[in-house]
Amino acid sequence: GKGPGSFTGVRVGLSAARGLGDSLGVPIVALPVTEVILKAVENEKSATVWLTAHGEDVYVQNLKAGELSEIVCIKRSEALALLEEGQLLCGDGMLEERSMIPDFVDCTSLGYPPKGRYVEAETLARLGYEAFLKGEGSSLSPLYIRPLSYKTIAEREALAVAK
Repeated sequence: GKGPGSFTGVRVGLSAARGLGDSLGVPIVALPVTEVILKAVENEKSATVWLTAHGEDVYVQNLKAGELSEIVCIKRSEALALLEEGQLLCGDGMLEERSMIPDFVDCTSLGYPPKGRYVEAETLARLGYEAFLKGEGSSLSPLYIRPLSYKTIAEREALAVAK
């Protein structure tokens, strides 16, 4: 996938895909991870995917009546406030907050098999092929939702001492 995800993971994944595509002489299609997860459960009337970002943040995207929302990166507490009754919650970002998710939210993706928790190869292949036929997804540019944030070693040490 082209993201969202960790800065290094997205860049390494896209570089590996580009290298394989170039060396094998085959086209490469890159799709947003959130979209692939949501398309695996698109028969649901309403679904939301949460992917673990950094710290208390999650990447969030909604699928409602066949329409995908924009991907955002927000605090889990903000994402909790946006949940609607009967909505299917997907992705790995919900695992840490399971006890805080309201009962009116459908968390069947926590069961087995975990449909909607992770990217499924079958869905990725189908969507990639469809995008290829339409001439879409050929941009291997990373999809960064949140700005890169880092602290120097000295800043991290100062924060640790302050705690």
